[in-house]
Parts: sequence; C-alpha cells; structure tokens
Amino acid sequence: MSTLQYEGLYVEDAVEPFPEGEPGPGSRGHLRFYEDGSVVSAAVIASASVAQVWQWLRREDEEMARGEVTLDGSAIRFTTSSPSPADVIVDYEGTWTPTQLTLTTTSRFNGHVAARQFTFVPAPAAPARTAKRRAKR
Repeated sequence: MSTLQYEGLYVEDAVEPFPEGEPGPGSRGHLRFYEDGSVVSAAVIASASVAQVWQWLRREDEEMARGEVTLDGSAIRFTTSSPSPADVIVDYEGTWTPTQLTLTTTSRFNGHVAARQFTFVPAPAAPARTAKRRAKR
C-alpha cells in the first residue's frame, strides 16, 4: 500500500501573491508529514528553498501549525491549528498520491476557501560525514 512520503515536503505548486502594496515574491504552502500521522504546515516566502524550509519546519517548534492526518483510500483530511499570531485553524480536505496532494482549504479564521495543489519534493541529502584521520606523531 502506498503512503504519504515523510522524507521531504509537499510544496504548493502556485505562488500566493502578497497583499497589494507589499513587495516580494509571494508565498507557497509547505506541508511536512510524519509516520505517526502528524503534520505541520507553514506559508513560506516563495524564494525559500526546500533545503531552507526543511531545516526549520518541524513539529518540535511550538509555533508551527500542526494537526493529525486521516487517510481513507485516496481521500485525505486534516485540520491544523496555529497558536501564533492568533489561534488560526485551517481545514484541509482532498485527495492524495505519494507525490501529489489536491486539497481544498478552509480557514476558520477568515473564511477563505482555496483549491490548492502540492507536489512532493524530497528532503536534501544530509552532507556526508567524513572521518578525519589524525596523523600519528
């Protein structure tokens, strides 16, 4: 049976522009799933690399929006809540494959509903550790 992928991020395909008058490249949603069924999410400036986001998008961070995932066949559902800056709750519902998520999100904070597509991007490889040999004197 296929599962969600855990060694990487699901990155939103589309860039959400910043509000009018704010400079910058906009933002993309990022989702990180864990084998125990938990998920963390963040909207991240679009110019950030997966390597950069992978370093800090972790469930151990108390400020991350987090939730628990329910899978039923190809259906996926979860709700994230974030303590900062306000108690922001977002419902996610849609379909999944190991490499794609097609989701409808609904913000309980402001009522915004959006259709969103996410693609899995593997985590960057950890740098190889090399043992330094000490010269014997």
